[in-house]
Amino acid sequence: MLIRFRAENIFSFKEQIEFSMIPSLERIHAHQVFRTKKRSDVNLTRFAALYGANAAGKSNLVKVLRFAQNMIVHGLKPEAQIPIQRFRLSQDCLHRPAKFEIEFKVGTDMYEYGFELDPKYIHSEWLKKITRRSERLIFHRTTNETGDANLKFGEFIKKIVMKINYFFILLLKVLAQISFFYTKVLKEMLFISGLLIIGSEKFLLLLNQCLSIFQ
Repeated sequence: MLIRFRAENIFSFKEQIEFSMIPSLERIHAHQVFRTKKRSDVNLTRFAALYGANAAGKSNLVKVLRFAQNMIVHGLKPEAQIPIQRFRLSQDCLHRPAKFEIEFKVGTDMYEYGFELDPKYIHSEWLKKITRRSERLIFHRTTNETGDANLKFGEFIKKIVMKINYFFILLLKVLAQISFFYTKVLKEMLFISGLLIIGSEKFLLLLNQCLSIFQ
C-alpha cells in the first residue's frame, strides 16, 4: 500500500512536494481510515483526492505520479533518453537530477524506494526498510556519467553473508533469502502498476457516470 510519494525538481515543482495517504487528526470520516493495531504501524486513508485553485499544480502532480509509475513498471530501453522535464526557471535545477521517493507497506513492514535521474541516465537508486523512528539500508546503487555503477548493500545483506561458513552453502542460502525477500517486496511494489491515477478529465467522466445511476 502507498504511504507517501515525494518528488522534486520536475515540471513546475522546484522544491520537494509530497502526496500522503496518512490521515489527519480529524475524526469526522474515521470509517475511511485503515486502522492498525500496533503503535509502531501507520494508519492510512482508503481514498485521497487533489483539489485547489487553477494553476496550483494539480495536473502536474498527476503527471509526476504517472511518470514515476511508468518508470517503475515499464523501465527504460538501453541507450534510450529519459523523457524527464526538470524545473526550467532555475539554471541550478537544470544541472541536477530530479528526485523521487515512494514509501509503501508490505504487510506490516514499511519500505522506502527512491531514485534520481536526468534525461541521460539514472544517477542513483535505493531501497530502505523504515519504521517511525529509524531506517535500514537494503541497497544503494549509484552510476556516474561514464556508466560505471557502484552497488552498496546494507547490514541486512552483510549479516546474512557473515553467518554462513562454506562458500557454496553461503551462495545458495544468500541467493535464496535475497530472492525470497525481493520477490516479496517487489511483488508488493507492483501495487503501483495498478495504482489508479485519475486526472480531472477522467474524474468528471466518472462523476457523471455515478450521478447517472441516481437519476
